[in-house]
Amino acid sequence: MASQRKTPEPLFKPLPSGNRGISPERVAHHQRMRLMGAMLHACDQHGFATVTVSELARLASVSNRDFYELFSSKEACFLETHDFIVAEGTARVAAAFRAQDDWRDGLRDGFDAFFTVVQEEPTAAHLVIVDALTAGPQARAHRRRAMAAFERMLREGLEQAGRPSRVDDVTVGAIIAGTRRVVYRHLRDGTIDELRQAGGPIMELVLLLWEAAGRRPLPQPGETAAPVAPVSTPPADAPARERILAAVVELAVADGYAGLSLPAIAKTARCSIQTFYKHFATKEAAFGEALSRAHDAALAAVGPTMVSDAPWPQRVAEAVTAFFEDCAQHPGECELLLRSEIGGPPGTLDRTDAAFAAFVALFVPPPSSPHGGVPELLVECLGGGLMHILQERLALTGPAGLPAIADQVTYLVVVPVLGVEGLAALSV
Repeated sequence: MASQRKTPEPLFKPLPSGNRGISPERVAHHQRMRLMGAMLHACDQHGFATVTVSELARLASVSNRDFYELFSSKEACFLETHDFIVAEGTARVAAAFRAQDDWRDGLRDGFDAFFTVVQEEPTAAHLVIVDALTAGPQARAHRRRAMAAFERMLREGLEQAGRPSRVDDVTVGAIIAGTRRVVYRHLRDGTIDELRQAGGPIMELVLLLWEAAGRRPLPQPGETAAPVAPVSTPPADAPARERILAAVVELAVADGYAGLSLPAIAKTARCSIQTFYKHFATKEAAFGEALSRAHDAALAAVGPTMVSDAPWPQRVAEAVTAFFEDCAQHPGECELLLRSEIGGPPGTLDRTDAAFAAFVALFVPPPSSPHGGVPELLVECLGGGLMHILQERLALTGPAGLPAIADQVTYLVVVPVLGVEGLAALSV
């Protein structure tokens, strides 16, 4: 018999009871802050997905009724906690950034301050950078606003350079997203002490892309293809397993993992719930197989292009094009792979992390090549930046718009490896 979670002991004491001259506004503020502290603690203990309102109320020494007078849901409490942490951290980074007169020193100190905040407040950083990925579709806008604050600082620093900056907003967003990805990996791996050394390499990447943009700016997007109609539902005589997996993809893309239910899957797949259980033990298992198939298909589309005899930059360009064309032809699987707000059951982050690592590794030049020996931190940063670009483009145009940015993505993969002097080898 599975053990039940123990009833949490209160973390915080309530204000003294009775009329002691404490205003209702102060009481509400005190309760709100205690509930936010409870959210931070609960996410640290077992993740956001299994947090309950009753747990938060007990930890904060308030009633469930008090909770709902302050927050409409546990998601609302999480998002306010997220934004509070972001505001505190952003203020510290901004202070370090603006304390220097030289723009390079300011950016370097800003990156160092960011990594220091993560090291000093790992639980808060985990909520913002890791737990927010499982907090539902509303969290995406909050994550995007948090990134935008750091993008503005980076842009401000680059604008202070001695010549007009030609670093475009796509590159700025990729740098900040890549930095966030580096922190994500260290938080997940429990290796945040290694972040002490991360500021230097990130700043070198910024300077390299700044110099490269001055010589050869990022290519502009090409024409966006006409939207491709979603792949049709498998015919009624298709194997039941295929219909079920197609239904899982369709429903997850439409409403996220939280919107999956056995009745909805059975109805969309045109089968009975009994038939579903002949193929999958749970909806989690069906979702996992659908996600694995999408990962495998993406790797299959890219893999052959990266083992040809062509020069490495050309192989990258061909691989990017092949992946984007596959995305346009299989829009449901593409969105399942790339849209972070779809969510998933426990273990999904582990699965997607492994797929991310396998996919990014395809674009890394082998150690034996003239471009080999790329540092792991740089690989992680570039991979995170590229994932951000794909997600932003996907939100704007859908999968059909991805092929139009193939040259941009190729540039951002190749230039940090080739260096400024290697720009002549870039054909895009």
